[in-house]
Amino acid sequence: MKGSLMVATDRQTMEGPACFSQEVADGIVDVSPPSPMVRGACPSLTTPMQTGDGLLVRLRPTTPGLTVAQFRALAEAAEAHGNGLIEITARGNLQLRGMRPQSMAGLAADIDRAGIVPESGVAIEVPPLSGLDPLEIANARDIAGRLRRAIDALDPKPLLAAKLTIIVDGGGRLTLDGLPADIRLRAEMSAEGTHLWIIAIAGTAATAKPIAVALSDEQALAAVISLLQTLADIGPRARGRDLDAVALRAQFQFDDTKTDHTQRPSASPIGIIPLDETRSALGLRPSFGQIHAADLHRFLAVAEMAGVSEIRTALEHAILLLGPTPSALEHVRKAAAGCGFRTHADDPANYAIPCSGAGACASAHYATGR
Repeated sequence: MKGSLMVATDRQTMEGPACFSQEVADGIVDVSPPSPMVRGACPSLTTPMQTGDGLLVRLRPTTPGLTVAQFRALAEAAEAHGNGLIEITARGNLQLRGMRPQSMAGLAADIDRAGIVPESGVAIEVPPLSGLDPLEIANARDIAGRLRRAIDALDPKPLLAAKLTIIVDGGGRLTLDGLPADIRLRAEMSAEGTHLWIIAIAGTAATAKPIAVALSDEQALAAVISLLQTLADIGPRARGRDLDAVALRAQFQFDDTKTDHTQRPSASPIGIIPLDETRSALGLRPSFGQIHAADLHRFLAVAEMAGVSEIRTALEHAILLLGPTPSALEHVRKAAAGCGFRTHADDPANYAIPCSGAGACASAHYATGR
């Protein structure tokens, strides 16, 4: 069967190796004991995951993005200590593949030397253009930072599920409405022209259960801390679906008449994304969500010459390039197509991700030709 492709749409694509269960990928799992094939924690520098092609490491930097120099250092580290493959997951995390136990110390040292600090603790996700997008209702990155500091200040520290995810979505061109989360904050504009927050649990923006509305920044932060403490009381594997929505609505005096059920338009992260009259971002997607370090090196040389100042990862396996003029971004887009990137939102290949296949995934039965 070599040469065949097992294909899944983006909605079915899992965050990480194919051996993850779909429930784990969606971020909503039961608290019943896991089966042997379900991983209970995310692979990281300190706890890499064994896959068919070696150890897999996933990381999300604490900074909004990386410089070209930092991305180049990451590519060099992936090639020196692994098999050179770099992946962007559906949630915008970076993954490095093919490491060996004896190479992990060198990988960690190279990442530290590049000034890349991986995020740790509870996963808090924000739209990739937060802080730059003039259409966003609230600066989600600012609220996420305040929330992380509040969580870090808790004493004693709550023992929470390893895959628990919080989304803070301030709106804008690239929202996170389609991504599931255990707890999600969504900004809405009040009649007075200020932003307020809706809190929902267990699902995407369309499926999550709203439990509190019209909250100020301080009220929203306090509510999330309360939810985390409730989850810790339930148990260390408790997720958003284990919370009692009816009881929480009573606690937060939920008023459904104040809930905005309008579906926000969803823009693709691929292509030229206007920010204002003078600034734009370029969204690119590595073919099938992964790129080899050698191809990335060639592309980074072009990006550097064009004046790219920052590269952010984004949802749907994408990266966003910031800094150059719109005309320079067009030049970068043309060069990117020859380095293994999809460059247009209407490219059908954007909606298919092949299984890694035997040799890369420990659970695969067939090789998948590339």
